[in-house]
Amino acid sequence: MTSAIQRTLAAPTYSDKYPKLPEGLKEMDPQTLAEILGLTYRGLVARRGMEFKVIPEANLPKILNDVVGWLHRPKFRSTLFLQGAPGNGKTTVLDAVRTLYSSIGKSTVSCSGPDICEQFKKQYEGHPNKYDLYKEAGYLFVDDLGTEPLQYFLYGKERTPVQDLLAFRYKFQLTSVISTNIPKSDIWDRYGERINDRFDEMCSIINFPGPSYRKLIDKPVE
Repeated sequence: MTSAIQRTLAAPTYSDKYPKLPEGLKEMDPQTLAEILGLTYRGLVARRGMEFKVIPEANLPKILNDVVGWLHRPKFRSTLFLQGAPGNGKTTVLDAVRTLYSSIGKSTVSCSGPDICEQFKKQYEGHPNKYDLYKEAGYLFVDDLGTEPLQYFLYGKERTPVQDLLAFRYKFQLTSVISTNIPKSDIWDRYGERINDRFDEMCSIINFPGPSYRKLIDKPVE
């Protein structure tokens, strides 16, 4: 029986199949990874037809170093949680990390909080949907978590598609990068004890302190 248990524990897991720091990235030193993320960030800004500006209050170099720190943390820290006010670069950092994975051939899946609920509804009603794809993706990128309804009902019964997805990804230590405007203190009220308890274990949190870049677009910033 002991040998059977040992074989079970030694079996590959989801996190072995989809490591947070896969081949192609783990050979790079942290400084190189941070520099690549910075170049990618600038490229994404330029793709939108905007000029990249250094905003000291945003402290982008520290944020990118913190992202690299998360990549190197133990695999149970499977989720990177980007939190801050609207417009201060969270989505661009999320897209930079997604681009980093894509550049080494890793398949990524992107969605939003409302997308999760909408695809769950389609699944519940028996229509083609992407809900299980979101749940089981090796590398999932969720933008604007918290913009979905606070309470979600189908046919008079409350459903918890976001909580179920997060719990599944926690169980299998699947890599997720999530951006949100809601503070950590509101996680309990929105998602309940089940997710709040797992949240502290699975997440590395990066707070974005800077002002909204959108308000600074036409202002000269050095």
